Amino acid sequence: MVSEAATSLIEYGFNVLGLSKIHARADGQNIGVVKMFSKVGMTQEGLLKGQRLRGDERIDEVIFGVLRADWVAKAKAATEDLTLNG
Repeated sequence: MVSEAATSLIEYGFNVLGLSKIHARADGQNIGVVKMFSKVGMTQEGLLKGQRLRGDERIDEVIFGVLRADWVAKAKAATEDLTLNG
């Protein structure tokens, strides 16, 4: 369900707002969110070590991004795959 919402937000950003790139940041310890960003087609672009303070602990932050061109190419490939295999 979360990945569907993230996909909808990305599509809105590209198709309605006309953005050329979308990025997101995640707590490096939140493996579920990190996996979700990858699942929806975002690429890990960076790691900010000790970026956030949680209590007395410094935690890493992971940066993800996706370009409009890559998103469109992925959607086109998925559509072609459905056509060939469907």
